[in-house]
Amino acid sequence: MGYKQLTTKTVTLAVAALIGAGAAAQANDAILDLLVKKGVVTQREANDIREQADAENAKTIEQFNKVKTASWIDMLTLSGDFRLRTEYFDFERGLENSPPPLNAADRLRFRMRLRLGAEMKLQDWATVGVRLTSGENTGGPVGLNTTPISANQTFTDDFSRKPIGIDLAYVTVHPPALDWFRITGGKMPWQTWEPKFASMMAQDPDVNPEGIAEVFEYKFGSKQQYKAFLNAGQYSLMEFSKDQNDIYLFDQEIGLEAKLNDRWKATVAGGYYGTKNLALNPVPTASPNAGNATRTSGGTFYLDDFNVWYGRGEVVWHINDKTFLGTPNIVTVSGEYMKNVSPGYKTLRGANTNIDRDQTEGWTGQVAFGDTKKAGQWKLSYQYKRL
Repeated sequence: MGYKQLTTKTVTLAVAALIGAGAAAQANDAILDLLVKKGVVTQREANDIREQADAENAKTIEQFNKVKTASWIDMLTLSGDFRLRTEYFDFERGLENSPPPLNAADRLRFRMRLRLGAEMKLQDWATVGVRLTSGENTGGPVGLNTTPISANQTFTDDFSRKPIGIDLAYVTVHPPALDWFRITGGKMPWQTWEPKFASMMAQDPDVNPEGIAEVFEYKFGSKQQYKAFLNAGQYSLMEFSKDQNDIYLFDQEIGLEAKLNDRWKATVAGGYYGTKNLALNPVPTASPNAGNATRTSGGTFYLDDFNVWYGRGEVVWHINDKTFLGTPNIVTVSGEYMKNVSPGYKTLRGANTNIDRDQTEGWTGQVAFGDTKKAGQWKLSYQYKRL
């Protein structure tokens, strides 16, 4: 008798789960009628299951009705992450009385990073992305003057409320009839073009530029195995209401990708990025480029406009179709070289400044195994950089 009761309860729970999962009502009724006919459940138990399922379905429908999107949004994807960090800085003893920045004392700090974002697909021709994030305040009004290179916020200031700012706000338009073209405008993620390895020599990947970026791609070959691409970006660095020219950053790149076979792919690209009206302008306090400036009696100023030519390449080898500890058997070898060809001599507020020619180039090489395109995958890499 105990075994029969256990079986009846188990089947009852299974049927309830099936109905709660949203199977068709008629199919559910047919299954319940069959179970009653076989004597597995009683008619009363079957009626209780129907009532329970109806109540659960009504509750689910009510919840979904409270979450609505506009008719022009095809898909809404929400994302976010939260991170806690502890950092300890242990400086060499005997430097306390040295001039800055060597006179730093040991330091312990606790930090957090909070990011909340959403991506909206608009029909079949556009994508809108937004993200809010925490960030370190740099001395201006709370929430208005956070650093562009980090979303970390230090625990300090007597439990004060921490600033939240707009980290991303952009739209990418990709017309259906023009699958070879897309354009992005707004405050966007840094455009990691081909090849897609991060060298971190030109920009910190946490910097999100503001402006417009265009991507042109053209595939050709008997199996569409080749792709030529042209990428360009026009970004606003600083806008002035009067007396000064606005400052801009331009980046453009051209390259070719070739799928040699099912196992090998190679990509080469070259380009130029540079600034306009940057020289002789003051450096913002939070600028990640403060090290590329000179200090005079009138303040800190950029030495010159950046005028950098670069070349980069990448070779990808798919060893086989198997996986190793959950990640694809892929080996990637990549590298980049860049050269700053700025004039090298400027007059800054009456002070002559020479840029050392030996400090105007950089290169990097990287080898990696694995990939991280899907959940559960991982990548192990080594990169050497001289900048």
